[in-house]
Amino acid sequence: NEITNNTVQVSCKTVDHLATVWCEWAEMEQRHKNFKGALELMRRATAVPTVEVRRRVAAADGNELVQMKLHRSLRLWSFYVDLEESMGTLESTRAVEIYEQAIESGLPHKDVELMCIKFAELERSLGEIDRSRAVYKYASQYADPRSDPEFWNKWHEFEVQYGNEDTYIEMLRVKRSVSASYSQTHFVLPENM
Repeated sequence: NEITNNTVQVSCKTVDHLATVWCEWAEMEQRHKNFKGALELMRRATAVPTVEVRRRVAAADGNELVQMKLHRSLRLWSFYVDLEESMGTLESTRAVEIYEQAIESGLPHKDVELMCIKFAELERSLGEIDRSRAVYKYASQYADPRSDPEFWNKWHEFEVQYGNEDTYIEMLRVKRSVSASYSQTHFVLPENM
């Protein structure tokens, strides 16, 4: 393995394999009590590839290497969030806005939804009920009520515990709207093909 300024040169066939290398490296730093080093590794691993790296990949053979997709790894982001939470406080984890970075990193929709649920739970644990609700509302666009009842059950439980009649009705309105949106997409796509 060759370590360069912004990349780790390892021959990996999948993003998950490369994410494992980064996570194990950070775990090693953590075992050696180099907590700042472990966090810095995860910041590097989750960073969007620089223009220089993208140019080098394009010049090589035009194929997208796994390294170009690494910043979209749920495994990597989950490890990073857990690492930050274990080394700091809930407030410090929120302060560095890791969840926002993960959500905006280009993760697949299902992974964005999972990150949003963890983020909403963090905000709730800090007593930030309105912020938690806003995260649920944002995540709802990724959760088709017909195929993803788990997300909607979590938001439902949240509103039953922390909401009122108005917030509960708003959640139901959003659910109907999202359901209609997914229904239209489902029927429109085959016609356009």
